[in-house]
Amino acid sequence: MTHRAINADFHNLFQLKFDKEMLEVGLFQLFFYLGRNLVVLSLAYHMYVNLSYELWQIAAYFLIGQIFWVLPVPLVGPIIKLIGVKHSIASRAIALFVFWLLLPLLLSENFGQTMLYLLPLFFIRGLFGATSNMAYDIFLSHHLNKQSRGQSLAYLQIAIMVGTILAPIMGGIITDQFGFVYTTYIGLGFFLLAAGVLMITPDEKFNFPYSPQKFILDLKKETPKSLLQAEFGRVFFDGVMFVAWPLFLIIVLTNMTSIGLVAGISSGVAMAVAFWIGKRMDSGKKGPETTLRQGAYRSIALNLIRGVWWEPITIGIIDSLNKVNDQTMKVPYDMQFYKWIHAGNTLERAHIRVFLAQGVYLFTFAIVTLLLYYITSVSVVFISVFVLASMSLWWTQKISEVGRTVLDVELEAESVIIEKNI
Repeated sequence: MTHRAINADFHNLFQLKFDKEMLEVGLFQLFFYLGRNLVVLSLAYHMYVNLSYELWQIAAYFLIGQIFWVLPVPLVGPIIKLIGVKHSIASRAIALFVFWLLLPLLLSENFGQTMLYLLPLFFIRGLFGATSNMAYDIFLSHHLNKQSRGQSLAYLQIAIMVGTILAPIMGGIITDQFGFVYTTYIGLGFFLLAAGVLMITPDEKFNFPYSPQKFILDLKKETPKSLLQAEFGRVFFDGVMFVAWPLFLIIVLTNMTSIGLVAGISSGVAMAVAFWIGKRMDSGKKGPETTLRQGAYRSIALNLIRGVWWEPITIGIIDSLNKVNDQTMKVPYDMQFYKWIHAGNTLERAHIRVFLAQGVYLFTFAIVTLLLYYITSVSVVFISVFVLASMSLWWTQKISEVGRTVLDVELEAESVIIEKNI
């Protein structure tokens, strides 16, 4: 069968030394998130304070950019086939280097003109961003150590969280002292480091009978309903936090240094528990469905408090607790997802996941933008979107159904082998 041959090719492709490959990707994640988180929070602040954009316009910037994450998704399979998996992961950092190099030159107080000028950059960023995300899923599906999946995911999550801790603090101080443009210059250096880690290391290409048309046909056939529900819950929450949380901090806190400290320190608390959570998941003492359901309940309570109580110290404490809670949910979720993607048809499944995620991000950014445009009370908007995002997390427990489906298939295959041996 074609799919069996494809999966066999993937198996041969990824018989590389685990520690070396995971270390390279971990370093990429560290440098990439240092660069991205350094500039993203500073950009929202710069738009609001220096360019006098309204909150809905800042949200619309993310919305317009997201359109160009969704449109090129059918094209990313052939790109990975052409340049290889690790180089595809690195392509996102190269695209963001170009994007952030030119962005300060194109930003102006004229919102409409700025968005028009940014359209080509949005397309470049979206095309290679989607390519990188899909390649990352393919890489992880074949490199996670079966006996320590949770710890492996936790290691990578810690690399991301280190960038999430340091970057907002650095970005806040640099933006306050020297301005937004100098912050982007430092971010460019991190993007180059991230790309360099993977571009200078060996990569392998693979043959795959793939086309955008095949992806469109596979989309409905290969997508379990439970995966669609779970991804909606995961991505809707992430999307709200990506857009609404920086805007919330800009309104509540007075300067970029304070904003960076709150964002960075709260991420540090979350990083401290990531590895512990991974080890607990490997021990199998608690099922993913229970963990995800309880995490959703905690998130609703925490985000309700965060939306109502706007005192800076309280915000920092609540955000720390929220990020710890996020970690308790992320590792078990990813473990179930990568079991599904690794079970077969890896490239199609990774492609489908990218399309689902980017589509839900687009929907989420549109909701936040419309609420900010039509509702004059920003407190009502923030309370609404924070609580809605937390409620959507309830759907993430559906990922356990995807994991159970994989387990059933594995058990059925094992029983067939046993019967043949008998």
